[in-house]
Amino acid sequence: MLRASLPTYSDPEKSKSSMSSGARDKQSSLADTPISPHEFSLAWRELCAFELDGQAYCPAPSVLWKVWISIASACTTNAWSLDQPLNTVLLAEVVADDEIPSPILYAVIDRLRANHRLAEQEYAIIDAATCAYWTGSVRLQAGPRESTLAINDFLTDWRDHLPESWRRHATLDLLKVRCLPIFRISDAKKQGSYILSPKDTIAFNGSEKAVADSTPSTADAKATGPQARKWHDKFKRARRSQR
Repeated sequence: MLRASLPTYSDPEKSKSSMSSGARDKQSSLADTPISPHEFSLAWRELCAFELDGQAYCPAPSVLWKVWISIASACTTNAWSLDQPLNTVLLAEVVADDEIPSPILYAVIDRLRANHRLAEQEYAIIDAATCAYWTGSVRLQAGPRESTLAINDFLTDWRDHLPESWRRHATLDLLKVRCLPIFRISDAKKQGSYILSPKDTIAFNGSEKAVADSTPSTADAKATGPQARKWHDKFKRARRSQR
């Protein structure tokens, strides 16, 4: 729900030029989305949504992968261990050389924190398992949709951008279990899925819209049932009262 309402941030210039005159920040997005503030916060974090120059965005997978590569590179260059608390302020200064706006970096770090209650802290502890499946999912979605991808090449690239001690987490089984909504390898007829072929390749089946439609965040998935319905009703009543 939130994903569909936010413009995609794929390129700085293109993103700015595609915006209308009326920018919508995070608070405006919250007011316009018929879910509870808690559900909104969960969805915002899972999407790595961020605010830049008064506009709320959802970064494209290619942007998220670029951010992660910069993080991994910065840690390697400066001998920072991801098994230890990471100084996010110093990290932001380093990745700025890669033309990565700090709001995107902080959104990614917040997504991968082991403890989200410490989101405002200068030091972040990155959860290894969460980081492994998140980077694998992002790497897969950032790849070309019109061609197949060799499984070995995908796994090698994925693992090469993880700390040595974390690479054991990077398996296809992890994506099947943790990222099932976007990795349906058992149903070749389902749009918006990634299909394993007998030739040891991964092929995308469906349109980009199908992926967006089939990848609800945990927060969106929770926004069902009576409790979610109450928030939809409250939203509608608030809308009518403003008319």
